[in-house]
Amino acid sequence: MKLFVLIVTLLLAACNNTGIRTTTKPLNSKETTITLKDSLGDITITVPNRYDTFLIWTHHSDCSRCGNEKYRFQPKTLPIFQESGWIWFDRKDSIDQFTVEHPQYIVINDSLPAGAFKMLHAMMLNQAESDPLMYKDKFHFDTIENINGKLFSIITSENYDDSTKLYSKAVWGATLIKGNSVKFKFALLTNKQDSITENFIRNSKELLHQIKSNDP
Repeated sequence: MKLFVLIVTLLLAACNNTGIRTTTKPLNSKETTITLKDSLGDITITVPNRYDTFLIWTHHSDCSRCGNEKYRFQPKTLPIFQESGWIWFDRKDSIDQFTVEHPQYIVINDSLPAGAFKMLHAMMLNQAESDPLMYKDKFHFDTIENINGKLFSIITSENYDDSTKLYSKAVWGATLIKGNSVKFKFALLTNKQDSITENFIRNSKELLHQIKSNDP
């Protein structure tokens, strides 16, 4: 009888856990916390162990109030590049990075207008159409998900260019913190077909699901 009760209990537990996403930290990764500027608070993220270099800078634009604050993780073995200005020329290969960005000038707003998140998702899709890593994949995937209590706009893209022999892969996430857009962008551009390249989309999506904000 005791064995029967134990089996039923285990089966019920398995049924109750169906569809629940695990929050276990992915292998070969580390958790860290970033304090965002201008009272946007702290965000806890998980990044691959190979990202051993961290950069913070202001990406100024041609408009005095159109800049972005950027926080980037990447391997120290790759060249450092910090976007600047309205138009810039990025690296042609050897990109492997995770960037967090938000507007340079923000307005704290604890209440959101109706349709604000749909507008954010539409903006992300529009930006993807002109991004060097995103636009080549005409069939990129997009969705809206709830991650740790916050809605996220998610877009993924991957492509192989026969002329350059380069793999390009990207995973974008975006949410609203105190009424301001905060974007999370994983990017890879490489000529290597290794485990990092093969699993980049899946692993980046898993890392995206680890993001937590102290903003309710």
